[in-house]
Amino acid sequence: MRKYPTYKPSGVEWLGEVPLDWELWKVSRLYKKIGSGTTPKAGNPEFYENGTIPWVNTGDLNDGYISDCSNYITQKAFDEHSALKINDAGTLLVAMYGATIGKIAITKFAACTNQACCSLAESKLIDTKFAFYWFIANKENVVNLSYGGGQPNISQDIIRGLKIPICKIEDQHSIVRFLDYKTAQIDSFITNRQKQIELLKEQRSSIIDKAILHGLNRTDEVYKFDNIFVKQLPVNWKLSSVRREIMAQNFEQQDGNHGELHPVASDYVDEGIPFVLASDVNNFEVDLIRCKKIPKRIAEKLRIGFSKTGDILLTHKGTVGRVGICDTKEYPYIILTPQVTYYRIKRDYLPKYIFWQFQSNVFTEQLKLLSGGGSTRDYIGLVAQRDLRIIKPPISEQIEIVEYLDNETKRLDNLISKYQKQIELMQEYRTSLISQAVTGKIDVRDWKPKIKEYSIEKPDNLLVAEE
Repeated sequence: MRKYPTYKPSGVEWLGEVPLDWELWKVSRLYKKIGSGTTPKAGNPEFYENGTIPWVNTGDLNDGYISDCSNYITQKAFDEHSALKINDAGTLLVAMYGATIGKIAITKFAACTNQACCSLAESKLIDTKFAFYWFIANKENVVNLSYGGGQPNISQDIIRGLKIPICKIEDQHSIVRFLDYKTAQIDSFITNRQKQIELLKEQRSSIIDKAILHGLNRTDEVYKFDNIFVKQLPVNWKLSSVRREIMAQNFEQQDGNHGELHPVASDYVDEGIPFVLASDVNNFEVDLIRCKKIPKRIAEKLRIGFSKTGDILLTHKGTVGRVGICDTKEYPYIILTPQVTYYRIKRDYLPKYIFWQFQSNVFTEQLKLLSGGGSTRDYIGLVAQRDLRIIKPPISEQIEIVEYLDNETKRLDNLISKYQKQIELMQEYRTSLISQAVTGKIDVRDWKPKIKEYSIEKPDNLLVAEE
């Protein structure tokens, strides 16, 4: 795409140059109304029960338009809190702190907010959607201006002091039209890919379930069971349990250290023994590159949680049910947190077969039942895990199942990985395109969409007629 004829320094390091006729304005001068709200006392039912006044929290902000919110307050709450103001529909909201810091939204309804939302309204100089795109493009730069350690805060004063380069209002409208069109294309592509990923995951899950429950090409009679998860199995297969396999010394099971010696943030080092959290067990792998590390002298003081190559890792706290196979690579062992259980397979099972079985719906549905059914504070301890039922084919069939699933899922996993990478690239492209447009790096004032630029049936055509 073409650039503007001439540029000038913006005076803001992270903005770089801007077109010659663009002007830099502080947010405090762009908007007539800048403010935030407050939170009525949570324990007072008079402030919330049967509330009718929309009360937006930062959790409602979605980097887009919002047409409703999750909380409402009463007229009494509104009347007794002078900090609460009704913002008109079309107000731009910015999250100032918390987990959603930097998130934004434009309201489609009149509402008040809590104290973590900064509201920007009433401007004749800047198009609301143009400002919205500017905040999207510069989120990282804005958040980097925050202060505070445990909970970074960008505050109203920081937002008021932000300098935004703007062009004539009619040119802003042109930029917004361009970005609305382009981001809709990109979002459609991403949505399409996400649906394809979900279908591939369903296919993957179906392949695993069929192999784990029925074996490969088994046509003989089956045993029937009075079990809510396993109704029948091929002959000569057994339905066992984690407890039974531990008692038979086929399994060893342990999680991380719970005591006073549990490592803390100040113990972490750049080079040391991997200290694996639940978040490090993902996509059926154990991430020993980005996980925390602790000195060997601290690791050796811990009594439990020493995991070795070949162990199956299962997350049992927080996000329950993530599975991975431990490969310690150059490390003699890794240390687990109390969020992760290792299963060390000693005999009668192939470790890789247990790895696949732990991914089956038969197993994950048991986890849901024992851990609380999918709440955000799920937990299933070592003792409770011993009630989990295990399907036990002969070793010869375990070998066949492992080989089959290794081959069959590889193609699906490669496709999923490919599509996820495409999504990441398109998200990066989306942010880059927005940034270039709202900072004047590209000139889209005369842009018009091509007649046939995008087909949702063939999303790979997205960039064919870009310019």
